[in-house]
Amino acid sequence: MPYTHFHNWSVHTHRRRPKGGNHWQAIRRRQRPWRLGAWFVAIGLVIYAGFSLIPGLDVPNFAEFQADRQEAKAKRAVETLSEVERLTHEEINKRRATNGSSALLWDGSLAEVARAHSVDMAQRAYFSHDSPEGLDPTDRLHQAGLNCRKRYRYGIAENLAIEIASGSPDQIAAMAVHGWMDSPGHRRNLLDRQYATTGIGASYGVWEGRKAVYLTQVFC
Repeated sequence: MPYTHFHNWSVHTHRRRPKGGNHWQAIRRRQRPWRLGAWFVAIGLVIYAGFSLIPGLDVPNFAEFQADRQEAKAKRAVETLSEVERLTHEEINKRRATNGSSALLWDGSLAEVARAHSVDMAQRAYFSHDSPEGLDPTDRLHQAGLNCRKRYRYGIAENLAIEIASGSPDQIAAMAVHGWMDSPGHRRNLLDRQYATTGIGASYGVWEGRKAVYLTQVFC
């Protein structure tokens, strides 16, 4: 079963918490290994030299190939995390609708704040609403030049989760929201009718030696 770890925070609540093999084998026994190896090496040198001597034909660049692979891998990771964020938002609004709360509108600025916190936690290997420097969710919002004022109070709320990255994006999103709904503090933040906007940020990291997805949701 996927492992999930959670934290919730709100300014108005407490913060902590081979086929034909025989034939081939016979040939191998008659062929001296070193001659066979030298023959293949010689062929390889001729082929490589042939490539380098043909005008207008570039020699394959292994470093460029590796760089292209890494770039494609990074792009896939970003796309997957974006999908996790989108699906988590959708799942939360389904839960709010079931419980009589209006849908939370997506706020790109809040999402940037949330994403930055998830990245920071993943890179510096901590899991907390407070950064190692002591900055809490409100501090991070102010640093981004944002304010969150409600009709009856001032402040934001924040939910955190870590999901082991062993499932698909929809599975990760569903498990995160399910865990939040099972926790009184997270559930209260998630269903609070005073909040109208939200931003969700995800990042890959490591948790207890396993690849994981760090999730931060900010409510305003």
